[in-house]
Amino acid sequence: MQTVLILIRPWDRDAEERVDVRIGDGPSAQSFAVGGQPWAPCLVERPQLSIELCDAAITGQVQAGQADFSIQLSSLPAEIAGRRLYWRGSPVTIWTAPDLSMARAATEFVGRITSARPDSARRQQRIQAKVSTKFIDKDLLTF
Repeated sequence: MQTVLILIRPWDRDAEERVDVRIGDGPSAQSFAVGGQPWAPCLVERPQLSIELCDAAITGQVQAGQADFSIQLSSLPAEIAGRRLYWRGSPVTIWTAPDLSMARAATEFVGRITSARPDSARRQQRIQAKVSTKFIDKDLLTF
C-alpha cells in the first residue's frame, strides 16, 4: 500500500484566508510525517480518481478528471477543527509517495473541490473535486 497525501486549502471565514489542511494515509506511522510536514490520519476513504472518455449522451466529449474521497472531521488537528472552513472551490492536490519521500512523490491530481457534503452523524465529509479546465475554456482556433 502506497502512502497517499492530500493537501486542501479551504477558506477560513473568520481569518479571511486560506489554510493548509494536510491529510495522509499509509502503511506506517512514518506516512504521517512525509516531507517533514504533519499529515492528519483522517482519511476514511482513499481517493477514487477517474476520467470519463465518453459522456452519457455519447457526444464524444471527454470529462475532466475527478477525485472522490471522505475525511473524518473529528480527526483533524485541533488548530484546524476549530475553524469555520468553506471547502467548496478549494484547491486540492493529491500525491502518492512510494518510499515516504516527498521528492519522489508522484502528483496524481490537481484540481478544485466541487462538492463537500457533511455527514453530521458520523462527523465525516464527502469530498468531490474536479480538474480545473478554465485555462482552456475559450476558443482555441480563431480566424
